[in-house]
Amino acid sequence: MAERTARASDADPRAGWVGATVSATSSLDNKHGAGMVVDEEPLTAWCTAEDAAPSEELTIQFGAPVDLDTVTFSAGLYSSKSELSNGKVSKKWNQPTKLTIIADNGEPVTLKVKGDHAWFNPSKPLSQLRISFAAVKKGKRRASCLNGISIMTKSAKANGRNEILFTTDVKSAASLSADFDALGKAVKSCDPSALQRVVQFPFDDAESNDGVRWTHESYDVADFDADMCQWLAEKHAQQRTGGQFGTHCMPIGIDQLSCFGEIELRFQWSGKVWKLTAARKDSSTEVGD
Repeated sequence: MAERTARASDADPRAGWVGATVSATSSLDNKHGAGMVVDEEPLTAWCTAEDAAPSEELTIQFGAPVDLDTVTFSAGLYSSKSELSNGKVSKKWNQPTKLTIIADNGEPVTLKVKGDHAWFNPSKPLSQLRISFAAVKKGKRRASCLNGISIMTKSAKANGRNEILFTTDVKSAASLSADFDALGKAVKSCDPSALQRVVQFPFDDAESNDGVRWTHESYDVADFDADMCQWLAEKHAQQRTGGQFGTHCMPIGIDQLSCFGEIELRFQWSGKVWKLTAARKDSSTEVGD
């Protein structure tokens, strides 16, 4: 039901996660903070303060050196679903045309934005990336934005797994294995004290028939009866033995992780442990016999 984490053996599918933090020297407001650039939501973005200096930067700090294959930058801001569907960023905001990339305090590299994307291929492992706007086409809203950043390590390209975990604490990646194992033991025993350590209550059980409209049912620890615990234990076991224990997990924002199998299980870093927060089932994605 979960993922790979640092320092397990290579045979453990959870192995390989590297924690990373993201920060910015300025942000337009709380809705356009640094974390928005890695939340997997196409209509959010990190934006600088208006009329910010070109030196304003977004910094990604990795918890350990990583050998990257490609870093893809989505530049600009989609302010509506129609702009997104047309693949054209908003003209109301500054439209970045060039980005400056500095890896590990090395020499600056200038990337041209083609359409709304730019690509960076590091030549050696690195621990830090700093991104700034080298040139923009001015808009009415004089803030410059990055819609998203996608990071592909060389090993992830080979094995098809996500490996960068965005978090407020890079050390949290090393807690994944133990926390997910503790969850398996907690749902198997159905002990309330054990459950409270690794499940966030109220727990959200959500279901959808179309992937758009969701029904939600909340459970407190007292609601976790033997049937509920057995159901979660089965999902945990399926992801461990079915090759999906980590191989189908992806970050969905800062301190948030989603693992896909028969159902989607969501986790959040509490500051001490990774906790299961929700189970989501989308019937529209099921394949008939």
